[in-house]
Amino acid sequence: MTDIYSGPVFEMARIQFNRIADRLDLPDGQRNRLLYPKRAITISCPIHLDSGEVAVFQGYRVQHHLTLGPTKGGRRFATNVDIGEVAALAVWMSWKCALVGLPRQLSIRELEALSRR
Repeated sequence: MTDIYSGPVFEMARIQFNRIADRLDLPDGQRNRLLYPKRAITISCPIHLDSGEVAVFQGYRVQHHLTLGPTKGGRRFATNVDIGEVAALAVWMSWKCALVGLPRQLSIRELEALSRR
């Protein structure tokens, strides 16, 4: 199986995760479920440039885990971003939300309102 989540940024997230997973003695099956995103979408965005030409840009949206509630989305305008980097950002956001316990402090309605903002 080819791992689409590659690159130096995702590798950094993977190393961090494995370090903690080793300390917690997590089984391989749980490690894969916790590390890899639940969903990733790749899109092509054609844009009419001021010059009259059409340029096509690639975009990625990665949702790590829905277990803790809505996932955080974001935008990054850079030519060197790859799906691995976007996946790493999604992984780190899941960890941050889990550490502060955000989903447990808010009702479902409050969490949805915060996510939509």
